[in-house]
Amino acid sequence: MIADHYLQLRTELETALDDLLKLGSEVGRTTLSRDTLRWLLKDISEPLLIVVVGEAKSGKSSLLNSFFRLELVKVDVQTATDRIHIFRYGSEEKSVETSAQLIERYLPLAFLHDFTVVDTPGTNIMVAEHKKITENFISSADLLLLVFSVMNPWTQFFWDFLASWRKTWLKNAVFVLQQADQREPKELDVIRRHLGDTAKQKIGFSPPIFAVSARDELLAQRTGLNEERRLWRESQFGPLEEQINLVAMQSGGRVRRLGSACQIAQAMLHDVLSELRASLGLITPDEERLARVEALLQARKKQTFRSAANLLREVEQAGTKAWRKA
Repeated sequence: MIADHYLQLRTELETALDDLLKLGSEVGRTTLSRDTLRWLLKDISEPLLIVVVGEAKSGKSSLLNSFFRLELVKVDVQTATDRIHIFRYGSEEKSVETSAQLIERYLPLAFLHDFTVVDTPGTNIMVAEHKKITENFISSADLLLLVFSVMNPWTQFFWDFLASWRKTWLKNAVFVLQQADQREPKELDVIRRHLGDTAKQKIGFSPPIFAVSARDELLAQRTGLNEERRLWRESQFGPLEEQINLVAMQSGGRVRRLGSACQIAQAMLHDVLSELRASLGLITPDEERLARVEALLQARKKQTFRSAANLLREVEQAGTKAWRKA
């Protein structure tokens, strides 16, 4: 699964916040402080927003399917590419047609708790409405996958679209050269260099470009162990997933949320500990007094036992003398 490092860090923080919420309930923290913790949990648990952009037939759908190890997006279906599709978690499968250009798909798939996926139409078939909606998603994306096909990497539509974006939108972008199994390694090197040069001209910098084969990755998931290792190496998904992990961890907004939640939780924990120490300070003298009373009671108990034993002996002795006289 992609973005593992970020998701693991988020899970650890969620566990800590949940434990702090339970502790707050046990020590009688105010409703306001508990509501704050619930809000923090909800805020950091929002799914990562992934937006995929590329030309039609560039392998976007296969790439998404290989990441999530199932057929999230149907491949080679025209109706799946002429609208923007948003995939969200839902307890029941359903589709909501938000507009003529946008469809929301709700699916009972576990990974959609962590990811909201936006699959856009091919940049070569986009209309103005598509571009406007796509840009709205891109501006808030946690991960932006820009997908080129090795079969047609020279497209002008895509680069013109990218050149119109704000440069800040590209800070979370990963450039993917898909369908790498269709080209020889030397050809891939030439294509990568060309894309790097074009990127420098169009967007001002030459990004790392990851040539991968979603086809090989999907095959690796369905075959035996040895074959799986070979296909996974050939798919080149390892470096791509590492880059995605890096982008997810450096995604300013998300990481700042985690950091802010952690700071607030630390401050609240400090308050709880201070209250517990203060309570302990009040309890300690009482405990000491109770200990002294208990010691006194134990001493009195022993003294009473000794007095009772002495009295019992005296009674026995008096009874013995009386019996002898009789």
